[in-house]
Amino acid sequence: MTVVSAALLTLVVWAVSLIRSVRWQALVYSLPIPMSLVLVTTGVRVDGAQAIGVLVLVSFFGVVTMCRAWLHLHIALAVAAGAAWYVGVSIALARLGDVPMGIALLVVVPVWAAAVLVLRRRSAAVVSVASASVTLGPASPEPGRAALPVPLRLLVVFLGAFSMLLLGDALSGFIVTFPYSGVLIAFEARHRIAEFSRQVVTASIGLVAFVTGYYLGQDISGTAALAAGWAAFLVTAAACRVLARS
Repeated sequence: MTVVSAALLTLVVWAVSLIRSVRWQALVYSLPIPMSLVLVTTGVRVDGAQAIGVLVLVSFFGVVTMCRAWLHLHIALAVAAGAAWYVGVSIALARLGDVPMGIALLVVVPVWAAAVLVLRRRSAAVVSVASASVTLGPASPEPGRAALPVPLRLLVVFLGAFSMLLLGDALSGFIVTFPYSGVLIAFEARHRIAEFSRQVVTASIGLVAFVTGYYLGQDISGTAALAAGWAAFLVTAAACRVLARS
């Protein structure tokens, strides 16, 4: 089952990686498809760990972005550092035991709101600086994008997914929120990783809604849990889009 699960995750990740637009990549990335596959194939029971896991997932992109912007590491090393960070933090948190969903949400939602507010203010400041300096000359062109060959792309994702599934006992519920597709997308969006990370932060509340809906429906049946999770995700994602335009 581990091999089958890793293969399914690989196909989903590959499909997401075919999208070229950073905005659409972030939107599709925020769909809880890999999370649904992991929940269905592993039988993990959802609690507050998955809600906190969304924060750890977002921090993966934060680590990758900092490694690129501050340390100027090669994207492969930056992604490896982000993955190591996720695994290390998840194993440490998993040792704390079960996390009540209510307590997790009291932590996650305010942290998400604060992060979105900070990023919006920073983004507005960047736009102001860019507008003020527009007369200095044309912006330098965006670096070219060299995608990994498809066979190597699939192999990297499969090995990553397979390794994480093998670490299921150590990661506990945090296996659900591992950035399966994030590892590959971070590589391919490396020249715009900061923009992609901002998009992921904003969209991540939809994943929190998904795990909350799944949590509420899991005692009924797996089907009901998935339906509740996806319904909560779609409503939350739609509300975020409306608020972003207002």
